[in-house]
Amino acid sequence: MHKNTIEKIKNRYERRNKIIDFMKQGQEKRDELDPIKDRELIHQINIKLDMASATLINELDSMLDEVESQL
Repeated sequence: MHKNTIEKIKNRYERRNKIIDFMKQGQEKRDELDPIKDRELIHQINIKLDMASATLINELDSMLDEVESQL
């Protein structure tokens, strides 16, 4: 693989880790909230978690495309 490709994969891997950490923190915060009293905040957190999941899928898909293009 090209050095540039390896660097891109490394950067995406680091970004993936940041997204996963963000998702874990969001899930922990959501789990601490009262389901009735904090319903709106839980809804907002769920939206952000959904967006983070979509971003993570796109990052992983891009990483896979990059690797496959080098094979």
